Amino acid sequence: MHPQPPPTLRVLATILSLTAAYPVLAVVGETQTQYQQRYGKPTHEMAVDVDHPGFIYKKKPYVIYAAFSGEVSVGEMIFKPNANLSDVDIAQLLKQNSPGWSWRKENIVQSKGDAETMQNMKILKLEMWSRIDGQSFATHVQSYTGEGKDRIPMDILLIGTKEGVDLVTQMSKMNQQWVPKPVK
Repeated sequence: MHPQPPPTLRVLATILSLTAAYPVLAVVGETQTQYQQRYGKPTHEMAVDVDHPGFIYKKKPYVIYAAFSGEVSVGEMIFKPNANLSDVDIAQLLKQNSPGWSWRKENIVQSKGDAETMQNMKILKLEMWSRIDGQSFATHVQSYTGEGKDRIPMDILLIGTKEGVDLVTQMSKMNQQWVPKPVK
């Protein structure tokens, strides 16, 4: 007969096995050191500008691009290569970025021409949330790149502070190709 582990160890083992299904991902507001402790060295670097470095980390099944201001992250783009983010993925990612606060899904009201603009930008689905403390925002975008047989789905969750949202907006208005550089 094998002795049973103490109840506290059984409870701890159960919690660890349940959380293993949802890998703990980085959280907006964490430092570069905290990201590296969780994921190891970033695979690529891609700065927004000289004051805002950005790094790409990989944690299966996710790829995370984190933009930093000073030493803390202000925004993240999270996606699964060749796969869509499920509602469960999105809920878990929002929960991880909600230190005690809940998220409110925004009602997106489209004005005349928005549908055409979204179609021109190849956006299939757009959802937005704001954290009830007003400190973080999230956007889920389903779109695609390429045309015809080269068409590839893109499904991204953006999470950030107001500064992070401003940086993403700034990046989207620049007419340049963003090319990540391998980290040595």
